[in-house]
Amino acid sequence: MISVIVPSYKNPKCLEICLQSFLDTTTTNAELICIIDGFPEYYENSTVRAINDPRIKFALNEHNRGMPFSINIGVYNAENPWILVVNDDNVFPKNWDKILLQYNDEDK
Repeated sequence: MISVIVPSYKNPKCLEICLQSFLDTTTTNAELICIIDGFPEYYENSTVRAINDPRIKFALNEHNRGMPFSINIGVYNAENPWILVVNDDNVFPKNWDKILLQYNDEDK
């Protein structure tokens, strides 16, 4: 139902916390698309590379292209009708997806 787009630029430690919070709190069939915006060497030895979950997809811009370009890559690859863009230093609270989907109700 929700595609989350997370552009990341030279921030693997915060990104790891963000991705783990997504995995720990997501209760629906949401997906997360993480775009590494250049500087892949920052991520090569991080635990971000070890995350192997079908709900998380990674894309790599070989060179830094900027946040708008990265977000567009995420939107292009999104499979769900709702799109949420968050920074790589954000964390997801418990039941975040159910709370957002409540707004999809036609009566509200």
